[in-house]
Amino acid sequence: MHLHGVAAVPISSTTRSRLATLTLASMGGVYGDIATSPLHTLKTIFSRKHGLQLDHANLLGVIFLIF
Repeated sequence: MHLHGVAAVPISSTTRSRLATLTLASMGGVYGDIATSPLHTLKTIFSRKHGLQLDHANLLGVIFLIF
């Protein structure tokens, strides 16, 4: 079988299954990290060390900056 002039190598079902598992695991790591980063950012911004008061205006402003 040829794909755009390159010979395609048949993939076994075991290899395909392993590839699917690795793909799913890597996506979970990436999207899990993206989902928790804004939470850590909010925690840091509104900590006592940085002095930003947690009120409605500041919260909305920070959320707009993050997203």
